[in-house]
Amino acid sequence: RCELDTQLGNLLLDTQNKIFKSWTGLLMGSFIMEDSIKDINNITQITTDLIQPLCDNEIDVELVRILISGIMNQSIMLFTEENDNKMDYFNLISALAFLVGWSLPVDSQQESQLGLIAKRIRNMCMELASIWTHNDWQRQHVILILDQNTHAFPWESTPILCRQSVSRVPSLYYLSIKLKDLDQPSVLRDGVDREKVYYVLNPDQDLPHTQQRFTSLFDTKKWKGIVGKRPNPQELIEAYQTNDVVIYLGHGSGEKYLSRAQIRSLSSCGVMLLMGCSSGKLSSIGDLDPKGAPLNLLLADSPNIICALWDVTDRDLDKLTENLIKEWMDQDSTYNQRPSLCEALTRSRRACKLNHLTGSAIIS
Repeated sequence: RCELDTQLGNLLLDTQNKIFKSWTGLLMGSFIMEDSIKDINNITQITTDLIQPLCDNEIDVELVRILISGIMNQSIMLFTEENDNKMDYFNLISALAFLVGWSLPVDSQQESQLGLIAKRIRNMCMELASIWTHNDWQRQHVILILDQNTHAFPWESTPILCRQSVSRVPSLYYLSIKLKDLDQPSVLRDGVDREKVYYVLNPDQDLPHTQQRFTSLFDTKKWKGIVGKRPNPQELIEAYQTNDVVIYLGHGSGEKYLSRAQIRSLSSCGVMLLMGCSSGKLSSIGDLDPKGAPLNLLLADSPNIICALWDVTDRDLDKLTENLIKEWMDQDSTYNQRPSLCEALTRSRRACKLNHLTGSAIIS
């Protein structure tokens, strides 16, 4: 398992490097802090001024900003020792050549010119990384819209995204509907009521360690739920529709207790934490769109679903789940002080022993 975990980590890094190369900024959220934005704009302008004399046409400043955003993230990772991979000099030279309009491979003179600019960019970004605080690094939330060929891959755990808030939606149309819902009072806009939580714990009675671990935690929080027995459909329908959060700790997604048709017919649904193996796995038939439990719950108007892309070990998943609940539902903090569910998930992945094999499987 440890070997598989390492292999998956290498696959995530290789996928990022081979697909995005120096253009990782394409997939990252914009910086939040005003000072950070000013710093990035300043480096963008300096870079544009450096390469404009080499180009016959007007440089696309937005592309330069995307390039700088990605290099800045890599500088932060290098500076904080979260990644031992050095900046790829060739990819940076290639990106600069693309901006200038030079074809690859560049000749020795062109490489020398671009090399000086690349060195200047890296020095500026590393200097900023050395003085920025944690707040300066914060970025806007990223929303992924994946097709049937890409939804099974844990993009959220690539090095460029693993430290920021990320979630998935099935389509741009669905996202537009949800953005309109922000005008109305809702869990999505106002957050969850930490008293309105329901749980289903070990319904098949074959996860004794999970039951032992979470029974005391749930009792302390005085949440309602069922332990060690199978729920009846009507019980679940009421729980899904009347609670802000439903936590499922069992096998799969729990669809064997509530059918696909019953879920889709719900008038409303709370945030779902489906902490079971492959609870978020989608299946495709030919060229048709994929189907699965998360999509059914989204159709039932669930604000968010936390689920697993593949099978994971129960004890490692329990660590992540416990950490997630404590991070997100901390009773000692106000709503504005608490991290969002996606931010809490990002932090909780680090609690896993198998950071990639288990942590990467859990998505929003």
